[in-house]
Amino acid sequence: MSSIDEKAYYEALGRFISEFSEAENHIVNMHRLIAGVSLEKARAIFSGLRAEEASKQIKRMLEISDPSSVTEFEWVFKQLTDINEIRNSLVHYGTRFSPEPKTTNAARATNKNVKEFPVSLEILAELTADIKKIGAHCFAHVLRKEIEEELKIDRSNEPMGEMRRHGILREKTLNLRYRLPPLTSISEFRYSKPAQPNDRNKDHPPKRHK
Repeated sequence: MSSIDEKAYYEALGRFISEFSEAENHIVNMHRLIAGVSLEKARAIFSGLRAEEASKQIKRMLEISDPSSVTEFEWVFKQLTDINEIRNSLVHYGTRFSPEPKTTNAARATNKNVKEFPVSLEILAELTADIKKIGAHCFAHVLRKEIEEELKIDRSNEPMGEMRRHGILREKTLNLRYRLPPLTSISEFRYSKPAQPNDRNKDHPPKRHK
């Protein structure tokens, strides 16, 4: 019998799933911006795009259009891949309390493809913190690029109200104190996926969870 408080567990699980969806929105919006597609067209073209595939396409586009940003998002998207894997397992295979909470595809996978992840309250908190950080980085990138584009527009012939708004926007941009530092190391995230028997991805070693 599990000693975990199931009510607290499912609250933490719901919080993680919700934050993942929010981050996915920011990732897909970043994809739209880099692709140079209007919001209206993006809703038609990218309506079924999910976080992991969007991140792969973003990386390829950045390599062409903005190589300096590739390093900034290298570890972001590596971490996203790991978090997305455990999120998919939780959504499609659920949680088993035996006795501690875990998620596994064992009921529907062949032996060589079985994967199992512990999902304690501590781990769910780590996943939630990391996906919020990923979403924040993507949101900040979009905001920065949109402001840069806005400031390029010549407002000299427009009504005073628009010119004033533009001036305020420029002033706010120049006075921004907070800058998101580039994430260049996996150690800046809290969650580390435990090793799986058939994993081929050895980019970063797992850490033990209590």
